[in-house]
Amino acid sequence: MPKTTMATLISIPPLWRPGSPATPISQVKFHQQFNGYATQQKAWLMLSELEQGQYPTFYFKDWYNGNQVTSVGLSSINFLKSYDEFNNCIANLLPYNFDDISYSILKYAKNGIELDTFSKKRLKMIGDYIKYDENISVVLVAGYSDSYGTKSHNMTLSKKRAESIKSYLKEIGLEADKIQVSSFGEKRHIADNRNVLGRMQNRRVVISIQREEI
Repeated sequence: MPKTTMATLISIPPLWRPGSPATPISQVKFHQQFNGYATQQKAWLMLSELEQGQYPTFYFKDWYNGNQVTSVGLSSINFLKSYDEFNNCIANLLPYNFDDISYSILKYAKNGIELDTFSKKRLKMIGDYIKYDENISVVLVAGYSDSYGTKSHNMTLSKKRAESIKSYLKEIGLEADKIQVSSFGEKRHIADNRNVLGRMQNRRVVISIQREEI
């Protein structure tokens, strides 16, 4: 639009439904020099109306002739086939996206390298996502420990934790050269090692996933 204006979105019945009333859906703002944008809720309402054979239609006044109203509608002809394909696609999508799994912190028991239930579930989410995203460029896996025990013991412990994650990622199909492992032992604490809760936070593996821009 040459200038910002409001459009009225109305669901219009098809000609083969004489007597059926039109149903107002919403008001939509068309910003100057930008395409019109319908929010998610409005978009789903439009899909619902199309599914029922209706014609979601935008009404707005012409910028050069305020007395004339222009209407632009979406036709429901041949819509159902495409809509079924769309729903089948949606049904097969993962219920989370890249941002949901791009950064993870896995916690460990004292001197432990075994994953808890939450961590296993988290790794499964990461694994399921990686299988479908070919643009994953690198996975950074960093192991840490608390400060109890010798430095060499803690370094070995943090390395074992990180390497076990790498092994899992390789098992689910991620290329080994895309996995970068580092171990820091008792360095880089994020909490106070003098109390139990702090030490629990320091015993961790951090997984950061990066991907190429599409």
